[in-house]
Amino acid sequence: MKRVLLLLILQISSIVSFADEYKDTVYNVIYTFDPAGTSAEVKPGEEWDPTDDGATGYSIPGSPDAKAEIVILDRFSVDGKEYTVKKIGDYAFLKMRNILSVSIPSSIEVVGAGAFMGCTSLSNVVLSEGLKSIGRGAFEWTGLLSITIPSSVESIELAAFSTTPLKTITSLIESPFEVPNICKPSQQEQIILRVPVGTKSKYEATSGWNQFGTIEEFFPTGIDFPDSFNHISSTQSLFDLSGRRLVAPPAKGVYIEEGKKRVRK
Repeated sequence: MKRVLLLLILQISSIVSFADEYKDTVYNVIYTFDPAGTSAEVKPGEEWDPTDDGATGYSIPGSPDAKAEIVILDRFSVDGKEYTVKKIGDYAFLKMRNILSVSIPSSIEVVGAGAFMGCTSLSNVVLSEGLKSIGRGAFEWTGLLSITIPSSVESIELAAFSTTPLKTITSLIESPFEVPNICKPSQQEQIILRVPVGTKSKYEATSGWNQFGTIEEFFPTGIDFPDSFNHISSTQSLFDLSGRRLVAPPAKGVYIEEGKKRVRK
């Protein structure tokens, strides 16, 4: 039995030791990957002790030299093999006060716990469709004024946007799920939650979302439709995702018809 356990431990150790790193020198972001697989993540950092005022210097992010404006890669190649970036690791950019903006590609499925915690200058974040989970305290103590949550998101953990100057949260989720306090209760009372047209009653009936002081409906295109919207013919109410009117549905891709997102494959 001991021999079997020893073999298992050796096998697990050998797998872990294969983890490797890749650095994008344009944005100075470090990625980790397993050469035996095909997926990668932005390098995790160390968890922050909330009592640390920054003077001790033991809080180390995964990408300590990242630029002020970051674009996360969706994939990269090493030795001719391609790896897809699927996660921003826990505490990857912890307390990096120089970061101003970050663009997250559709390959990212998870923004880890505390990924951008303490990035006090971070005011612009682009989250793409494909994102499934936002970790605990992912954007806690950042400088965000607004953020849009993609419709693909399936879970948001505690304090994901806590202690930020957020004025609005725009959710594209059409079937809201229960969430914990994603902001401080006193903060949620002041934030405007914008939700897709026809879903306000769902949000008002869903735990967590119903704690926001103001819930407003909007058309996902961001277009202000006239009061006579319901009388517009179907060809008049077709738009692409940039708000440009279409005369007919596209042969392939995503478009908006009468305020609802449609997909043609």
